[in-house]
Amino acid sequence: MSTQVLMYDSTDISDYIETWQESANARLNAVTVPNRHGALLSSAVVQDARQITLTGRIVSPDGTATGLRTVIENLSELFARQNKRLQMWDDRYINCYKANFSFAYVPGSALRALDFTITFLCIDPFYYDTSSGSTSYNLTTGDTAIDITNNIYNKAVTLNYTGKFITYPIWTVTAGATALTHITIRNLTIGRQFYYSGTVLATKSLVVDTNYFTVTNDGTNDLTHWTGDFLWLQNGNNSLEFEGTAPATYSLTYAIRNY
Repeated sequence: MSTQVLMYDSTDISDYIETWQESANARLNAVTVPNRHGALLSSAVVQDARQITLTGRIVSPDGTATGLRTVIENLSELFARQNKRLQMWDDRYINCYKANFSFAYVPGSALRALDFTITFLCIDPFYYDTSSGSTSYNLTTGDTAIDITNNIYNKAVTLNYTGKFITYPIWTVTAGATALTHITIRNLTIGRQFYYSGTVLATKSLVVDTNYFTVTNDGTNDLTHWTGDFLWLQNGNNSLEFEGTAPATYSLTYAIRNY
C-alpha cells in the first residue's frame, strides 16, 4: 500500500510544506482556418512541462533568528540540486528543477518565522514508479519454426504494462552459444517492428535503447544494420513477437510512467 511522504532528493520536507499545487497542461498548436468553425491542430497533442508549487511556513526550531537562517540555508542548498526526485508518495516520484524559491518573514516574528513559496518545473511531465519493469524470454528451437535451414524461429508473448502512459524500453538481445544473424522484434498491439541484419557474436548482446535512439552491438554503435521503429509499450497488454536465430534471450527493461 502507498504511504504519503513529502520528500525532495530523498530528504524529508514534510515539516515545512502546507500546500501543494500542480498544473499539468497539454500543448495544443491550434490554427484558425478561414470560413471554418473551430480550429485545426497543426501537430500532435503532447503533454507540456508540469509545474508544481509548494508553500509553507517555517518557524525557527530554537526560537532564534540564527536558527531560522540555518533552516533556510539548508533548504536553499537542497533545492539547488537540480532535476531531483520530488515525492508525495513513497512509491512514485517526478523529476524536477527548482524554478523559483522566495520567502518573506512573518510580521511581528522578529525574523523568527517566514512564509515561503517554491516552484518546480518538471520538463519530463510524468510520474514514475520507484520500481521499474523488466522481463526476459528465451527463443529456442522448440519455438515456432520460420526457416529451419537458417535456424530462424518465432516466439509470441503477451506483456502487461501497468503504467498509464506509454514507455520506451531498452531491448537487449543476447546470443547463446552461436552467433545471431537475424533479429526481429514486433509489437503487434501498436503495429510496429524493427529488424537487425548484422551479426551478434556468441554470448554478446545487441542493445536498442528507445529512449535515446541508440543501437549498439557489443557496445559499438551499429545503426547501419538496424531498420524500423523504436518500439514502445502501450498501457495494458502488448502482443510481442521475437523472431530470429536461436538460441537467444530477449530482455527488456522499462520505466513505469503515469500521469
